[in-house]
Parts: sequence; C-alpha cells; structure tokens
Amino acid sequence: MKPEPTTAGAAALEYRWVLLAEHCRRTGETPQTVHTRRKRGIWLDGKHTMLATKKRLYVNVEEYNKWIENQARLRCQPA
Repeated sequence: MKPEPTTAGAAALEYRWVLLAEHCRRTGETPQTVHTRRKRGIWLDGKHTMLATKKRLYVNVEEYNKWIENQARLRCQPA
C-alpha cells in the first residue's frame, strides 16, 4: 500500500522566491503595489524582491510573510 503524502512533504515543495505574477495571484495584491513598495524603499531588492534574468521580478515569500506579520503587529499596538 502506498503511503499518503504528508503536509510536511508539501511544505518542502514550496518555493522561497516566486514570480511577481504568482505572488499577486496568491495574495491578491497588484503588481503596482509591489513596485510602489520597492520605489519607496519599503521593500528592499535582494531581501523582499529580486530582479533576475530578462528583468523578471521575484518576490521572497518568507520575507513577505515576515513583513506582513510585522504590519499586523504594528496595527495592534496601542497609540
């Protein structure tokens, strides 16, 4: 009998860097939102994003998750 796939195996197949279009599909953000964050220095090239061959923009999923969690914490802090 063949073993069932585990969620740990699925997590191992996830990518650290995804193309901008895939990031937008997963999060609902627009490409313009990502480009604006880069332009304003909110996201840093080499950390949050990377411009690779053929000028294709990649987004670091791990850093995006850290950034979004930090944004949530900042909103929850008392003024």
